[in-house]
Amino acid sequence: MKHIGLFILATLLIACEKPKPPAPQKKIESFADIETPRNAPPPVETKPFEVGYDAGVIAGEAAAKVRDPAHPKERPKLPAEDELSVLALAAAAADPERAEKWQRGFVSGFKDGFARIADRKK
Repeated sequence: MKHIGLFILATLLIACEKPKPPAPQKKIESFADIETPRNAPPPVETKPFEVGYDAGVIAGEAAAKVRDPAHPKERPKLPAEDELSVLALAAAAADPERAEKWQRGFVSGFKDGFARIADRKK
């Protein structure tokens, strides 16, 4: 009986041992683990609307002063909106500081400067 008791005791001790924890699984990379790209700020500050506006006023006044020699008393005509956007793009040229905001200011200033000279306002 001693042997049976020792055998049962040994079996119980073996059965009571904690099982080994399973080996951790390798982390599977998913889309949630990948960093999302961030937009970097522009490398150069863009010129504000007001600077483009001032340049447009000067260009508009100069364009309004040019008269047709065949009709000197005729009021000059403001270029079409498409032509103004082309003028603004040409004025911006390859300067990276002159972005769309600068070009919108140029067009607005061109219209105001042109109207001031064409209407003979000072």
